[in-house]
Amino acid sequence: MSHTPELDEGTVHDAAALAKKEKTVFTSLVVDFILWIPDIIAAILAGSITMFADVVKCGNELLATFFAYLTIRKLARGHGETYDYGMGKYETVTSIITGAVMLISLLLVFYTAITRIMEPEALQLSGVALALVMMSIGVVVN
Repeated sequence: MSHTPELDEGTVHDAAALAKKEKTVFTSLVVDFILWIPDIIAAILAGSITMFADVVKCGNELLATFFAYLTIRKLARGHGETYDYGMGKYETVTSIITGAVMLISLLLVFYTAITRIMEPEALQLSGVALALVMMSIGVVVN
């Protein structure tokens, strides 16, 4: 008596769970990206390093969510076995990329902060007001 993976109840259940996770992570990715755009605009308009750092942090979170989506999508499509050591290699590569982006982001924010200390600028209130509205919406949505 042979069992094919397509007919195995556990596999069908796992595939349905992965499809649901894929849809959930994709929805989260789209919503977060849509809410990220006004934050970028507000940070630029306000000229605030704190808001810029928040935009960078959100960008890093988006990148991590994107990699999670790709991982779940590969698993849902049954491509997990195409890697020599399963998804372990894929996770390692995405972790290295995410870590490198975080390091670059840290250096960029640090450089911007040092530059701003040396040459201070006033905040633009219109950008700050927009940022407060967008961050409030983000809190409600999350």
